[in-house]
Amino acid sequence: MNNLKIYTTYHDNRFINEYNLKNDDIHILYNVNDNPDGYNINNTNILLNEFVTMYYVWKNNKYSEFIGFEHYNKRFNVNNIPQKLDKNCCYGFFIIKHENIFNQYIYTLKSRKMLIDTINILYSKFGHNNKYIKYIMSNNSTVLWKEGYIMHWDNFIKMIPFIWDIITTLDNKVHGNNFNIETYKQHYNIYTWYDIRVGHIIERLISAWIFCNYDEDNIIQIQKV
Repeated sequence: MNNLKIYTTYHDNRFINEYNLKNDDIHILYNVNDNPDGYNINNTNILLNEFVTMYYVWKNNKYSEFIGFEHYNKRFNVNNIPQKLDKNCCYGFFIIKHENIFNQYIYTLKSRKMLIDTINILYSKFGHNNKYIKYIMSNNSTVLWKEGYIMHWDNFIKMIPFIWDIITTLDNKVHGNNFNIETYKQHYNIYTWYDIRVGHIIERLISAWIFCNYDEDNIIQIQKV
């Protein structure tokens, strides 16, 4: 599989030994607390989480025909990845939820206002009946888990600008000063790191893009969560 690269996101070097992380023919380790060459937004990791790895790959054109991302403690078993990947398919960790995404978040997250702000941005950019809103509001939705996915490069470079546009619009709306966590805490009146993360929103935007732009039969669960 020399046409596949999977970026493994981690934030502490002790995890290298603890989780047996390593660079090899497929895997590339990415420490969000490093300052790699090229464009990066690693300083926003506390808010944007694993998305900073995706941004780095996109912005610096780290091309591979197929590109994947995984979390250091939820990784793909390489033996489960098809030897021949299909450019029309997205592979990943998926979970079926028996209620719509809006309800999942609106009643459990303290940052529910951030979700509503994001939905309003989707309305303003794509109209009130757009496919992304339909996905968020649909029942029995399937969602990506821990942002673990593999897709063709051509789709990756369509998805990441979509997400970046939404979250930078959100940042401008809240006068976030380039994703300054203290500004977000004050704007949303939430002072715990876990609850103020924009990463929660990004997880759902990735899911929405995948399920709105791939045929359902081409979204493939290759590993149980």
